[in-house]
Parts: sequence; structure tokens; C-alpha cells
Amino acid sequence: MTIGSILYDAVNLACRLYQFLIIVGAIMTWLPIDPYSRVVTFVNDLTDPFFRLIERFMPAFLLSPLNFTPMVAYVLVALVRLAFNQVFLHLLYGVSAL
Repeated sequence: MTIGSILYDAVNLACRLYQFLIIVGAIMTWLPIDPYSRVVTFVNDLTDPFFRLIERFMPAFLLSPLNFTPMVAYVLVALVRLAFNQVFLHLLYGVSAL
């Protein structure tokens, strides 16, 4: 295993874990869970800064009554992951992931 493949796998894993946290955070908002529990606090601490950044640029009609911020965040992370994969595979191996 080369350092390039380790970096490639690490970035992909980090993006997938963050996408998982986004989904968990969105589902937790629908459930009657204590908002001060450790799990909720942990997920919110990791996702809320990104959500707030996205909300600054979203039109108001997308924020209420249903908040589409988690969906937009999930898609943005997926696009970043895809772009990273394309650039990294092209630089490292000269091939395209698509």
C-alpha cells in the first residue's frame, strides 16, 4: 500500500463518516431524544457548524417549515468526495473514476 492509496482511503472514509453523521443528525431531530445526551451533543457539535454555514446562503423558503440543510450538506459532501476522487485518481494514476 502506498501513501497515496492510504490518503485516498482516509479522505473517502472521512467523507462517508461525515455523511453518516449528517443522516444520524437529521433522524435524531425527528425522534423524542434528550437534546443534552452525549450522542446528540456529539453529533450536533460536528454537524451544526457546517449546517449554519449552509443556512447563511440558503433562501428562507428552504429553511421552514422543513429544513433542507441536512440534504444540501449531504450532497455537498458527496460532491466534494467525488471531486477529490477525480483529481486524486487523475494525479496519482492518470485514470478517471467515472
